[in-house]
Formats: sequence, C-alpha cells, structure tokens
Amino acid sequence: MKKSVFALSAIFAFFKITSGYSQDKPNIVIIAVDDWNDWVGPMGNRQVKTPNLDKLAKMGVTFHNAQTPAHFSTPSRTAILTGLYPATTGCYADEVFLYDYPELVTLPKMFNNSGYEVVGGGKVFHHMPGYLDLAAYDYYYHWNPNEKKKGWGLNSWSSENKATPKQIPVTDVAKVMNYSNFDFVALPNELEEEMADTKCFNWAAEYLSGKHSKPFLMTVGSYAPHKANYVPKKYFDLYPLEKIQLPIVKEDDLDDVPEVARNRMMSEWNKKYSKLSGLDKPRERIVQAYLAACSYADAMVGKILAALEKGGYQENTIIVLWSDNGYHLGEKKHYAKHTLWQRTTNIPYFIAGPGIPHGGNHYGAVSTIDTYPTLLELAGISTKIKLDGISLVPVLKKPLKNDDRTVVTSFSSTNFSAVNSEWRYISYGKDGEELYDIKNDPNEWNNLASKPAYLEAMNKMRKQIPQSPLKPATDKETLRLICDPQNETFRWEKKK
Repeated sequence: MKKSVFALSAIFAFFKITSGYSQDKPNIVIIAVDDWNDWVGPMGNRQVKTPNLDKLAKMGVTFHNAQTPAHFSTPSRTAILTGLYPATTGCYADEVFLYDYPELVTLPKMFNNSGYEVVGGGKVFHHMPGYLDLAAYDYYYHWNPNEKKKGWGLNSWSSENKATPKQIPVTDVAKVMNYSNFDFVALPNELEEEMADTKCFNWAAEYLSGKHSKPFLMTVGSYAPHKANYVPKKYFDLYPLEKIQLPIVKEDDLDDVPEVARNRMMSEWNKKYSKLSGLDKPRERIVQAYLAACSYADAMVGKILAALEKGGYQENTIIVLWSDNGYHLGEKKHYAKHTLWQRTTNIPYFIAGPGIPHGGNHYGAVSTIDTYPTLLELAGISTKIKLDGISLVPVLKKPLKNDDRTVVTSFSSTNFSAVNSEWRYISYGKDGEELYDIKNDPNEWNNLASKPAYLEAMNKMRKQIPQSPLKPATDKETLRLICDPQNETFRWEKKK
C-alpha cells in the first residue's frame, strides 16, 4: 500500500499549476484548534460563550456530526493534512509521515504547487519538533526564533514565553495528578499579548489586513483549548464557579463495555482522577478552566474574522475551522481524549465562503478527512492524486439534505469506530464491540452490541471498519531528528 501512495503522490509532485491572481480564485483560511469538543454555541451548548464561532456559523455551514479521523492530535492532523486515513498510511499515533512518505503532497503543498501564496503559523501540523511540512510554505510564522533552529517545535508554554507561570504546576489538581499538562491558572489580563497563540493570531490578522498580489492559503493554529489551560482572568470571569454545569457521569457507565475499554478507562480514573475527590470543587474548576480556554480560542478566531473584513477579503475567502479531536470532561469516567466515544471524536467543523449558504446546518456524518478534497473543488484545482475523503461541495449546496454516510475514526490498526446519523459502532478487534443508538442515546450509555434485536445494524456497521488496515508505520522511537540550525531546517533518519 505504501508503494501505491508513493506512486500517486510522485505523479502529482511534478504537476504544477501556475496562474495569476483572480477574483474567481478564492483565498482560503484554515483555522485549526486543539482538543475542542462539541462545546460550542452553534452546536447547541448553552454554557460556553463563543461569539465568534456564532458569527462564523452565520457566515456558512455548521457540521453537527463531524468526526475526527483519529483519536488524538498527531494522527488526526496527519490524516487531515494528507487527506489519507491512518489505515492508509499506518500513521496511527506519533509516526512521522515526513519520514515514511516524503513524496506525499500535503494540502498546503498542493495549493503552493497550484499558484497560491501559502503561509502559516501556530499548531497546524503536530506541535512536536520535526512534524511541520516546511517545504509546503512560502512563509511560516513562529513566535520563538530559537525553536526554528531545533526542528520547529510549536509548544506554546516553554520557559521562553513570558506568559508561562514561573512555578509549574500551579494548581493542587495538577499536583495531585502528578501531571503538569493538566494544570490551569487565570493569568493577569495584561499578559494576553505575550501568549504564543495571541502573537500568532496577531501575525495572521496583520497578514490578512494587508494587500496581496496573488490568491493565498493561510493555515493558522491555536494551541488552546489544549491543556495546560493558562488563559487571562477575563475569560475565567465569564464562568463563575458557582454556575458551572458539570457533565453527567453515570456511575455504572462502563459496566457494559468490553473489558479492554473498561480497563483502559478505569486505570486512568482510579489512578488519577479519583484522587481529586479530596480537593475543593476539582471538577468544577477543571470545567471552568476548559471553558475559559475555549472562549480565549474563540477570541483568536475573532481576530481572523475582523482582519478579513478589514482587508477586504471576506467576500472572496473560504474559511474552514476544525478541531483535531474532542475532549472528555468526566464523561464515560474519563478526562482528555484517546477514546472512540463521541466526546473524543465529535468536533467543531465549519466551512464558510462565497456561494456557501449562510447559517446552514448539516446533521449527517462527515469527517475532517474531507477538508482536502472539498477545498480542491472549491478552488477549481483538478488532480489525479488519491484521497480518502470526499468533497463536501454537494453538501454545502444543500446543507439540510441528509445522507446515510458512515465515517471512521481510528485508535490503532485494530481499534476503530464507525459513525453515521443513527449509530456509533466501535470495534476492538477480537477484544469486543460496542453499538450505540445515538439518536435515542446521545450519551452512549447503553451498549446494544450483545442484543439480538440489533444484529442487522451491527452487521452493516461492521462492514464499514477498514478490512485491511496498513500496519503501523515506522516507530518514531527508532528515528533521530537531525536539525540544521543555520538554515532552520530538519530531517529524520533511522537511528544506527
């Protein structure tokens, strides 16, 4: 399968379209957010405050049943930006696609090849050093010049960031869990301009406010609401602790799931999260911090929308916003991501732009793997390159038209979920199955997999799981990142 990917990508690597700037050729802005679940106003959450996503939803189409291709950041972003599922590339976890597939034409590279000026900033590809497809960009902004020399890591909370708390972890929650990444704090409001995401989106806004001689593709990524949730106090103030509404946790929720899933969740819950019970309102504070980070990320989106309007590009710019994966806040007795349940896989996904209905809503299942082919069609770029997603242009024309499409999320080469407008099916290979009637059981509390009445639905959903998934690509731990500080480039090679 790798050879076929190489062949297809190599064919198009030499196919370069050149064209001048034209109002018929749309600009494109892709906004990536991190670990944002379906807690957004346009998707029905009444607790979170997201005025800018509300505005974006009115400008285009909201996909209410959008699913991520993979269960956490690295494989999800790889899939979205290559247009290929993990089952096609073998990139299920931290595998480095730049090493295994150096000839793959990523989404930004395709537009660069097609006559676009391509710029970017922030976390779009995975934030660890060595994952950014530098060759795809004419310019990539980084708030920290030192990181350019060390593989372009994009972590927002290094010690070189003036907004980073001096003593980490800050909270008793993170100390009890012995996990600083689970930390949170209300920063002084005046530190907002020092935050990495703020600097990145200020750069993006400045670019969009200027004049450009050719069509552009911008990819800009926010690290928020990924923890640690260090955000200005004014965003915490939006959510008084006494008014926080907690997700419902069903105490026996895991009793009917396969042992492999129960053990995975319960080990996390019992070893870490149950220790929080002795603290003061720990769950409320965790949710408050997450909501504050969501509102901060929403404010960053607002900078983009305002700049497009100021620069005069709003009428001829396609805007796409996606999250790499969702996030549990206690549901299914779990925090964070790394599951095949709804809270991890269902994410915000919006597309707006010229010719796209304002305030549209689509409730059928789609995947962010569809972003690449959709943008190709919207931009009028034709290619023979193989992509796993489909163009959503027909859906954008008629958002309310529902379909019976099923999309897949991977956890590994053996664990997958398949989702459509009626069912969520989860396969753990030989270790068990789950089936949920998501229309009548949106919390996914009742596993129907063992009930004879649902055998027909089970059989249909089983067929949607990849039948011959590729084995995992090269283990990152067997690779060495070689950096060239002088030229600010890097490469991967096999460890000797």
